[in-house]
Amino acid sequence: QLHWTKVDASVDVGATVWGAASPADEADDDLALLELPSSLANFASLWVTLWAGRLFDERIVPSFFVALGLAFAGGAILMGASFRLNPERLFGDGLSLLTAISYGSYMLTVKKLRETCSPQEIMAWSGLFAVPLMLAAALANGETMGTTQLNVWLMLLGLALVSHFAGQGLIAYAFGHLPAALTSLNLLLQPVFAA
Repeated sequence: QLHWTKVDASVDVGATVWGAASPADEADDDLALLELPSSLANFASLWVTLWAGRLFDERIVPSFFVALGLAFAGGAILMGASFRLNPERLFGDGLSLLTAISYGSYMLTVKKLRETCSPQEIMAWSGLFAVPLMLAAALANGETMGTTQLNVWLMLLGLALVSHFAGQGLIAYAFGHLPAALTSLNLLLQPVFAA
């Protein structure tokens, strides 16, 4: 059972930054270089690491920054020649960094909420508040909101169950048991699994 008294304004903030990150992530894919948006969005780990010490008194040892640097260097090597700045695409690259800050802020909010809330509560409330924001962004972008094709509904159901319920739910669960900086560093594996 969900108890609103346990869920403070942090859920609203978390859902808002998640709702902001999703449209920015979609827009940066269209407006930036092909590979660069995804790599810039991975700077969320750096954002979380920089704030985790201040917000949660996590001790970030220098070797952790070495590991973070190695992860970014590995990503740069994988991208190779495609890692370049194009002045015509700087707006999209900026949206990619906004996505990183928004996603990192969402992770920090979830970490804070895990002090008092279960992962199920966080997913329910953040979904409830983020859906209207993403709906508005989809409508503003001219997206079609209905279909009669069964396979489209099955894909949507799969995304809901795998990405939101399982993926984000497990991330929220992890934030209750692991340091924020370590959890965000582990999320750098997402592009590997997505490939």
